[in-house]
Amino acid sequence: MAGGGHDSGGGLRWLLTYADMITLLTVFFVVLYSFAKVDVRKARDIGAAIQRAFRVDLLVGTTAQTTGGESGLEGQIASDAFRPIARQLSVAAQSKNLAENVQLGFRQDGLVVSLSGTAIFESGTDQLRPEAKEFLLVVAQLLRTLPNSVAIEGHTDNIPIKSPRFPSNWELSGARAYAVLRFLADEGRVDDRRMHFQGFAEYEPVASNETRDGRQRNRRVDIVIQHLPDGDGGHDGQQRPQQPALASAQPSR
Repeated sequence: MAGGGHDSGGGLRWLLTYADMITLLTVFFVVLYSFAKVDVRKARDIGAAIQRAFRVDLLVGTTAQTTGGESGLEGQIASDAFRPIARQLSVAAQSKNLAENVQLGFRQDGLVVSLSGTAIFESGTDQLRPEAKEFLLVVAQLLRTLPNSVAIEGHTDNIPIKSPRFPSNWELSGARAYAVLRFLADEGRVDDRRMHFQGFAEYEPVASNETRDGRQRNRRVDIVIQHLPDGDGGHDGQQRPQQPALASAQPSR
């Protein structure tokens, strides 16, 4: 009888030890899971803080890494090379009270400076607002130090416009892109042989045209500082200072 009692007590102690171990393991994994949740939250907060500090946002429909022949690493190098320029433009936009109307991002062909059409143009026209001109002078100052080609692209929402000057959104988007090009060349003294413009009307939206906010985002002019071609620095986005004589070059008409 005594032996039987001893075996019964040992079995019970083993069961209690096993239960304690299972409980401790459960608590351990719960704590690990909670730490992982906190880390994700912290990472998101840190990322948001950095984004707010530099205001370098990716445009809708673009990526920081390029495609179409370039590897992800090459695309990241190109983006990194443009980041100092993006930060300078971000600071300039804030100083001109245009921080909410200027978006910076990277796409396959280069750095995109996207200007809200509502903020930089008088409604329904291609007339630049004074504050937009001040910001464009800063853009021009940077462009004069770079050899990169520049594409200027006009975009509208899908609401038709009909006026003697602008029969359709094609004319309006093209005229706005050309107005930016002419200002950069005439007032900003950027060699217009390096620049070209194009109007896309409503056919390359970055947001839905079903909402007022989306339509406002689609009304824009994108200034694309393009990667240098192969043989002139490759697609790595590296920039070399332009010759000082460029500042005195007269734009052609």
